[in-house]
Amino acid sequence: MKKMLNILVALFAAVVMFGCSTAKADDSGWYNDYDAAKKIASKQNKNVLLFVNSVYDIDGSQNAVKLLLETPEFVNGLKDSYVCVHFDFTDIMNLNVIDENAKPEEKKAFEKKRATIEKQFAVADALAIQTTPAIVLTTSEGYYITNVQFDFASDNVEGYISMVKNEADTVKEVNDMVAATKKGTNLERVNAINTLYDSQSETHRLLLSNLCREVVKLDKNNESGLLSKYLFAVANADAYEKLIKLEIAEAIKVYEKAAEDTRLEAADKQNLYYIAANILASSGTTDYEYVVKLLQNAFDADPESSYAEGLQKTIDYVKEMQEQAKQAAADANADAK
Repeated sequence: MKKMLNILVALFAAVVMFGCSTAKADDSGWYNDYDAAKKIASKQNKNVLLFVNSVYDIDGSQNAVKLLLETPEFVNGLKDSYVCVHFDFTDIMNLNVIDENAKPEEKKAFEKKRATIEKQFAVADALAIQTTPAIVLTTSEGYYITNVQFDFASDNVEGYISMVKNEADTVKEVNDMVAATKKGTNLERVNAINTLYDSQSETHRLLLSNLCREVVKLDKNNESGLLSKYLFAVANADAYEKLIKLEIAEAIKVYEKAAEDTRLEAADKQNLYYIAANILASSGTTDYEYVVKLLQNAFDADPESSYAEGLQKTIDYVKEMQEQAKQAAADANADAK
């Protein structure tokens, strides 16, 4: 799966975004446009079922994948509650380079298909899909509900339908939490958003970025005591959008700018600067001075925190690396002479 992710990240760096595919289901009822499916689900008061398979599907799952994709009974059995979407990553090996002698219409079709894969991968990544085949349930807003644990070994369509329907309690619980975010006083909505946010994993919280922004708007005076938490969450979401496009410098700027907000609590300010420093250091930079600056900002934000001592040790370590790099460069220049 890691190999697949590396290939898809490479696609992400090379492809210019194109328009959405048309909202049309195939003969078995599957859509391939997630955004369009969410809109349909919203209008019909349904949720979304996302089925992802790839060239790296687990062994022995091929027959089950074929059964679910080519048998209308599966989608028909769930159509009252779900709009079903399929992402096919089985052809990614052929989406790196097109024949330079290809005809214009072939190049256009190639770029369109590659752009579709890129957009689909962004969704799969946000939903933290690590292995395939995978079936994930989301709300019509795109908020994560649950993964459906299939073994993909059975040839019984009814069995697969039952496994999805068995998640009804979880589906209702998440949708009830989402509904609560849309009604009541500003403070009640903020607390409802916080309940939903805390129920999600750290990765899936990125899908709630629009609600995080709502908290910042609804509670400008920090009546809930949660404002700093959601300023931090918004920064994470904004930086993620940069990172997934490999815009490292821009992501760091997002964290730095967010850390300057005077409404932040010291701990959150410290964390933002530290994350920025960590991303920069992990990028392979030799700009040790910049790394030290970010780490020092993190330390200064909350020098009495439980992380301060570790931060100071890290600062000292990076400074030592910086001196070693300077000495190595000096030695190299001397040898050259």
